[in-house]
Amino acid sequence: MKDIKSKIEGYLDGVEGLYVFGWAWDPENPNKRLEVVVYVDGEPVAEGVADQYREDLEKSWNWGWEIWI
Repeated sequence: MKDIKSKIEGYLDGVEGLYVFGWAWDPENPNKRLEVVVYVDGEPVAEGVADQYREDLEKSWNWGWEIWI
């Protein structure tokens, strides 16, 4: 069986109350908007899509995301 490793990269930039935000991207498919799932205590509580333009991410091809939980 072939070992498959994800190339997806991302980061949780911050949490403000019930608002979480960060960035994510797939370096093998940089134009793809990725689904982001937020987990609390191992349980999924919210989801969204990394599809937001952010000036600070412009040169890195990363897509920002913001999710209310």
